[in-house]
Amino acid sequence: MKGKLLKGVLSLGVGLGALYSGTSAQAEVSTNQNDTLKVMTHNVYMLSTNLYPNWGQTERADLIGAADYIKNQDVVILNEVFDNSASDRLLGNLKKEYPNQTAVLGRSSGSEWDKTLGNYSSSPPEDGGVAIVSKWPIAEKIQYVFAKGCGPDNLSNKGFVYTKIKKNDRFVHVIGTHLQAEDSMCGKTSPASVRTNQLKEIQDFIKNKNIPNNEYVLIGGDMNVNKINAENNNDSEYASMFKTLNASVPSY
Repeated sequence: MKGKLLKGVLSLGVGLGALYSGTSAQAEVSTNQNDTLKVMTHNVYMLSTNLYPNWGQTERADLIGAADYIKNQDVVILNEVFDNSASDRLLGNLKKEYPNQTAVLGRSSGSEWDKTLGNYSSSPPEDGGVAIVSKWPIAEKIQYVFAKGCGPDNLSNKGFVYTKIKKNDRFVHVIGTHLQAEDSMCGKTSPASVRTNQLKEIQDFIKNKNIPNNEYVLIGGDMNVNKINAENNNDSEYASMFKTLNASVPSY
């Protein structure tokens, strides 16, 4: 903090791809072990203790940091690391396993980022709640705040974190995001339409990066898009998400 639906890992490439589960998900890029990048996404649900003082945020920061399931990845995308104290504690607990880390999206705009893009503001009551930690060096870190949200999301710096990660002698580009929530407080604004525009912002960013065709791009996080009963429906928001991102579902 400054002052839900389906969680997932989308793996895209400029060979572009996605993976979903309830709270965390994993994807692997490439079948060659030397080129494989194991990526996990995890919504840790660390809402501000100012609003939810009895939800065990600090205790969970310690439990997650010590848990076996979060170890032995190459990259972990964290969502909803909103509470400042608990998120700092979690990132500290993960430092030994994942020494290369970004700051939390939208919490500040200093030298911890190579660039801050989009609609960043220093005044919203909530940050973007996304961070990426990596076993491998991070050559570039960019935070991007979406142009618009609706409902309470409009009072946050939601967007995405971009990282350029170097494993051995190859680069992989990993984006962590948390899209617009489904919320009755959006009024006449459709949350799905907001998510579509946010996905377009991600795709535009990728295009403008001019990433080489032989380097993978992975997108992960809490997409707030329902996969259930949608995989074979070409008109579903789930299918539209992949079309917008020019992505395909990865194997996992």
